Amino acid sequence: MKQNLIKLILIYTCLQATIYANTSNKTIKLNKDITTKISSNFYNIQTGTKNYDFPTEVSITPKTTGIKINFKNDGSKFVYQNDNTTNNSELYDQEVFEVFIHSGDKVSNQYFEFELNPNAALFNAYIKKAGKEAYFLDASSQSNDKTTKHTTYNKLAWQVTKDSQKGSFSGELFIPYSLINKSQCYRANFLRIASYTDHSEEKNWKCNINTCSYLAFNPTYSTTFHIPDKMVILDIDSNNLV
Repeated sequence: MKQNLIKLILIYTCLQATIYANTSNKTIKLNKDITTKISSNFYNIQTGTKNYDFPTEVSITPKTTGIKINFKNDGSKFVYQNDNTTNNSELYDQEVFEVFIHSGDKVSNQYFEFELNPNAALFNAYIKKAGKEAYFLDASSQSNDKTTKHTTYNKLAWQVTKDSQKGSFSGELFIPYSLINKSQCYRANFLRIASYTDHSEEKNWKCNINTCSYLAFNPTYSTTFHIPDKMVILDIDSNNLV
C-alpha cells in the first residue's frame, strides 16, 4: 500500500511537471474567416496568476492574405497619460499591447515583434536573437488619423481607438503572410504592459515593476517577455490555407 502510494505521488508529480514544462505546446485551433476569441484575461508574466484588474480580450481571424488580431485592453484608468506617438520608438516604456510571432511549430529565437500603444504608434521589428538583437521594419504610415487604419509598405495594417473616460484602448493588427510567411502553424504570444500609477507629474515617465503590470497570454515565468519556448502554437486548418 505504501509503495503504491509513493508510486502515485511520483506519477502525479511528473504529470504536474510535464504540464508546467509544456505550456509552450498549448495549441489554438483556427479556421479561415472565423474569429476565435482566445482570451478575456492575461496572466502575470512572473507568477502565472490570472490578472483581473486589467481585462484583456484577444481574438484571431485567419484571412486569405494574412492574420487579423483584435484586442481590447480595459482597466487602464491612466491611458490618457501615454504620450509616445513615434513609430519604432521605445513604446514598451509605457502602456502597450504586443504580439510575438513566427511561422512553424518549432521553438525559435528569431521572430517578429509588433507593438501598438494607445496613440496608435507602432513598433515592429524582426528579433534575430531573443531579447538581444533586432532590426526594425519600416513603420512609415499612410495615415495620420489615429482612428483610421494605418498601413506600411509591406501591407502591415493597424488601427487603435483610445477611450480615456472608460480607461481602455482597443485595436486591430493585420499581419500579412507576405511578411511572416504562410504556414499551417505559427508560434505566438500576446503581451501587455498596463499602468496602475498616476504619472501626471512625471516627464518622460517609464513603467517598471512597481508602477505597472506586465502581463501575457501565456506567462513566461520570468522578468522578460522574450522567452521563445513560451509561445503557443496557432494551428490553422490546412484545408483553409488555399
